[in-house]
Amino acid sequence: MKKNILLIGPYPPPFGGISIHITRLSNHLKNDYNFSFIDESRTKKKFVFNLRTLNIFKYLSLIIKSDIVHIHSGSSILRDFHIIISKVLFKNIIVTIHSNNPIQNKIINIIDKRIITLSNKIIFVNENIVEKLNYKKPHIIKEAFLPPNMCNEQKLPSFINKWINRIKKNDSLLLVSNAWRLDLYNGKDLYGLNQGIELINELLKQGKNAYLIFNIPNVEENDKLYYNYKNSIEKLDLTNNILLINENISFVKLIEKSDIVLRLTLIDGDAITIREALYMKKPIIASDVVPRPEGTILYKTNNIDDLVKVCLNFLNNFDNYIIKSNTVLNDYLNFYKSIYK
Repeated sequence: MKKNILLIGPYPPPFGGISIHITRLSNHLKNDYNFSFIDESRTKKKFVFNLRTLNIFKYLSLIIKSDIVHIHSGSSILRDFHIIISKVLFKNIIVTIHSNNPIQNKIINIIDKRIITLSNKIIFVNENIVEKLNYKKPHIIKEAFLPPNMCNEQKLPSFINKWINRIKKNDSLLLVSNAWRLDLYNGKDLYGLNQGIELINELLKQGKNAYLIFNIPNVEENDKLYYNYKNSIEKLDLTNNILLINENISFVKLIEKSDIVLRLTLIDGDAITIREALYMKKPIIASDVVPRPEGTILYKTNNIDDLVKVCLNFLNNFDNYIIKSNTVLNDYLNFYKSIYK
């Protein structure tokens, strides 16, 4: 008899690292387990229960019917709430911590660390988060990446394909990047769109025929950052070279068509984008803010001069760059099967 697994966290759309992980995990293991979901995203869907409906009876019924509650909440307050309720209802609890929230204060951190110990299993996506939280209890380190099934990935919108086909007629260089939404960290662009714009501007000055597609699937009507960047692109006369979009697309499909993938973040967990690029055997340039997987090309975090230098150095030595992907799907699936036992 199949176990009932309740996955709690953001469910797509919009597409972000955690929501992609939840979707792939349930799709890859749907023949072995019965999955249900509690969606924490701002976008409500008809086919999955959303926490923002505030339907406490539905919420409790999903937990009661489950054998295992697997929590992926980005918010420590929500995560702790789910743990307490699940514990009261005598459920087996697994928590995956995808990132360290820098906004937390010391009191919240102390409370959070005590509450997560109520879980049966605690998974951190990298050692860096463990060190920042100063977490000393037993835990597991496992990256959140799961290989995509390219046959199930949705096709790119026609306007993106047309844009790519147009630039590919020339001897062009296509860079791609994304952010699930634009945000600030200590007053600076968290996901590095500003760096991406500056990088394209500098590469063009160096005579490189460079283009960038940057996708932000979650953009609100009053998102000043998004529209300020659109204006900045126009002022720099880069509208032909930078395509800024807010679409719920398969980013791995965009990676497939790219020459270089960028991960320009100021803070990070274990970025799925990086592992997707390596899996697709595409060059990935990323900030050195946290330890990155082998094969990642690093630059100094938030240092545009070093980003340009690293990018140019890579382009000049492109023929010597070889990516070896050792990702085996069954290794990942066997890990989760062992956890769910």
